[in-house]
Amino acid sequence: MSWTANPQRVWLRSVIFQVHLWTGLILGLYVVVMSATGAAIVFRGELGHALTPLKTVVPAGPRKTVEELTVIAQELYPRLTVTDVRVSSDVTAAVEVVLTRSGRRRDRIFDPYTGKDLGDRVPREPRSIEWLVDLHDNLLGGAVGRTINGIGAVFFTMLCLTGAVIWWPGNERWRLSTTVRWNVSWRRFVWDVHSAMGFWLFSVLLMWAVSGVYLAFPEPFNFLVEALQTKFGAGGAAFGSAVLADLADLHFGRFAGTGMKVAWVIFGLVPAALFATGLLMWWTRVVRSRAPGPPPTTKWPAHQCDEDPLAS
Repeated sequence: MSWTANPQRVWLRSVIFQVHLWTGLILGLYVVVMSATGAAIVFRGELGHALTPLKTVVPAGPRKTVEELTVIAQELYPRLTVTDVRVSSDVTAAVEVVLTRSGRRRDRIFDPYTGKDLGDRVPREPRSIEWLVDLHDNLLGGAVGRTINGIGAVFFTMLCLTGAVIWWPGNERWRLSTTVRWNVSWRRFVWDVHSAMGFWLFSVLLMWAVSGVYLAFPEPFNFLVEALQTKFGAGGAAFGSAVLADLADLHFGRFAGTGMKVAWVIFGLVPAALFATGLLMWWTRVVRSRAPGPPPTTKWPAHQCDEDPLAS
């Protein structure tokens, strides 16, 4: 049978489906933890600001103007660019100065009366945020946890790639697999949600998977950068380093403003949703059908047998 016309009848697809199914079931808890914690720390900086009170100062004479504070900050950090100076109406509050360079941001606070640099706006993140970050990065296990996390990212990459292969339903049905229909049975609806989410967010999911491998195991990626330097010189190394930096920024949602961060929070919950819908399909189709007692009153639609590998 042709893979493009009728992939459900190709034996290799059945093998790949079993790999996808059992990888997803085994990785379930890991995927949910990474999904939830990743979504929670997208606004890591904003949460740190909200949970960390702004330092107070002792009023001593007139406050410096925004222009004067900009000049002071620019002289102290000549490699950065002052993009914002936030002066509070509270005369005892320090002034927050935002500096950026190549898309990276640094927040410092200054005494508005003396112009003295008082340090970072958030000298230390609240422990609740530190705990979430450590859980997401290292599974609370230090270097060993990060290694396990990297292995999980490798298998999540495999989960994305096998999902892409088995998603293809054939030339005549592929458009249906990109949409969610509301006037169908709940089983059909769950299948549509799982399939459509996987299709529309495949590139984002794969990016998270690959960048997760990079953040846990940077050595192979750095080796590629060195190979680019050997072949193309400093330009090749600069290109490779920029790609890796962008990959890390994409992973954590550090590449855009508030609107994109909100989208990143929503998208960050998609892996957990994919696991939930996949688990529900497997449970109702395989586990419940083998349980003793009368069969379930609702069944998967008959036409779905050609689309759902669990039905074959």
